[in-house]
Amino acid sequence: MLDLCNNGAKMIVVGNRGAGGIANLLLGFVSQQVATHARVPADVIRGRTVTGGGPVIVGVDSSAAADAALTLAFEEATARGADVVAIRAYVPPPPAVVPVKAVEADERAALEASLAGWQDKYPSVRLEGLLAVGGPAKVLVSVSRSAQLVVVGSRGHGSFAGLLLGSVGQKLMHHAECPVLIAHPGGAVA
Repeated sequence: MLDLCNNGAKMIVVGNRGAGGIANLLLGFVSQQVATHARVPADVIRGRTVTGGGPVIVGVDSSAAADAALTLAFEEATARGADVVAIRAYVPPPPAVVPVKAVEADERAALEASLAGWQDKYPSVRLEGLLAVGGPAKVLVSVSRSAQLVVVGSRGHGSFAGLLLGSVGQKLMHHAECPVLIAHPGGAVA
C-alpha cells in the first residue's frame, strides 16, 4: 500500500479496525503503519461515520508540520463548506517560574503568527483561532467530538524525519471521535 505513495497518489485512506467498545479505540496494525509511514497525507477513517455540520479542526504549533496541516485543513474545509478552527494547546509552567499572563501572551502571539495570511489565501473559509490549556493530544481528542475532521502534522525523529508520526497524531489515530488527517510535510496535497 505504501508503494502507492511513490506512484502519484495524492492521499491514502485507511480504516479503523475494531468491533465496538475497547476494540473500537484500537487502530489496526496495517492502518497504523500506513498512516505513520506514508509520504502523502493519510486519512484515518474512525469514530462517527456521519460528521457533517462541525468544523475542520487543525492542531497548530510553530513547526513546518503545522503549515502542511493548515494547508490540508483549509483544502478540506473548502471542499466541505466548513469552518476551520485552529487550536494551539500548551501546558503552562508553574506560576512561580513564569507568570501565567506572560505565558498566555506568548502563546497567543505564536498562534496569531502561525495563522497570519491564511484567511487571505482562503477568503471563503471562516477561520477561528483558539488557545487551549492542556496537552495537545488530550485537547484535540476532546474537540473531535464535535468536528468533521481533525488535521495534524506529522513529526519526524532522527534520520526518519517526515516519516514518523508524533505522539499527538498517534493518540488521535487511536482515540479521536471523527476521521483524522495526517499531513506529512513535503507530501501531496489533496
